[in-house]
Amino acid sequence: EAVLRYAFRARIDVPDLAPALDFASDGVFLSRTGLRNIALESVNVAAAELAVDRIFPNNLFELVAYRGFSNRGRAYYAGSVGDALGGRVAEWTVDIDSTPNRTATTVIGVDEWIETGGPGLYRLTVRQPGSYRAEQRWLLLTDLGVVAKRGLDGVRAWVTSSASLASIPNARVTLLSHRNQILAQGTTDASGLWRSGELRESESPAD
Repeated sequence: EAVLRYAFRARIDVPDLAPALDFASDGVFLSRTGLRNIALESVNVAAAELAVDRIFPNNLFELVAYRGFSNRGRAYYAGSVGDALGGRVAEWTVDIDSTPNRTATTVIGVDEWIETGGPGLYRLTVRQPGSYRAEQRWLLLTDLGVVAKRGLDGVRAWVTSSASLASIPNARVTLLSHRNQILAQGTTDASGLWRSGELRESESPAD
């Protein structure tokens, strides 16, 4: 509660915040039904360049085992995932209307490129115009959820709806080894449950 003995005046220069652009959420799953939107957060950015790549289903093991699928953050390049894994589905630029030095949230609808690629795993990148680096998110477009357990008598998988949590009968299930070879396959029963039967010790399911 001290009081100055005399009036004090000074000029303080506050610089603008550095431009920043990223996804608003760390989410990975995106429903096939309902609203399919992605939110971006930015500061002092006038536009965002987005790109979408789809991973072919038969290349999922290659991606998970060797290609750094767990890296959900910044990508060191904004190029495609490569022809060996999949291909580019869409590229577009979004204008961002924001107040200087204030965080802006921009919602992006993704129905158009989802209808082009169908359900599956996608890699979505966003970057500032002119930058070679990008922020990335892996998005799994599905309405199915799976819980799998391995025991002495083999592997059991329970398939449910991610929207209603109801069991899914007649869902096709494939069990892969760590070498991407098919160990067993079949369909779920009326309760959404599938059993592989006993596996040999030399066989190892994928993680």
